[in-house]
Amino acid sequence: MQVGGFGFLFMLFWAVILIFPFWRISERVGYPGWISLLMLVPGINIIYVYFLALSKWPSEKTKEVS
Repeated sequence: MQVGGFGFLFMLFWAVILIFPFWRISERVGYPGWISLLMLVPGINIIYVYFLALSKWPSEKTKEVS
């Protein structure tokens, strides 16, 4: 299957739309932003969403100590 110029731009557009909010969320909860690139890996993206939802965030841990 060959992806033409428009198809590549379409995939790039959706990758940016998907990655940008998760990058911001990751940084706000205390994880490195680059971890949001896991959203591009099928299967791992679902695990990443559950990880964000159910784990203790580093930003919450620093509030508990203060």
